[in-house]
Amino acid sequence: MYCWYYYSTTSYGASWKGAHEFYEYVNNNLPSYWGMHFDLITYDTSTQYMDTTKVQTGDIIFADWQNDGFIDHTMIVTDKTANSYAGIKVSYQNSEGYLKRKNRPLSEINSSYSMFYVYRPTFYRN
Repeated sequence: MYCWYYYSTTSYGASWKGAHEFYEYVNNNLPSYWGMHFDLITYDTSTQYMDTTKVQTGDIIFADWQNDGFIDHTMIVTDKTANSYAGIKVSYQNSEGYLKRKNRPLSEINSSYSMFYVYRPTFYRN
């Protein structure tokens, strides 16, 4: 379950195919696991917004649109112009394609129910 990218050249790991599966890999991987490793940087709670001062370009943001514990989408921070949701720019792919979702302010895709979890790639083990 916590395999990074692929099991073999013909069998891709679940973390490469789904947002929630990727989150599970990132959130539960052990130093002994092969592949990319991540550190939790900041996150939203039901009573407090994430610390936007900690977010950097290259961070991965996981979105839980309904705050139900299931990760619905993954985005990468591609620019940061201010320490705010409006200043954090993310890029991602969806059914409308990538170009419509390039460098979009996080504030434009935030809703009152959304929860964001920010992770930073730290090292790769092979």
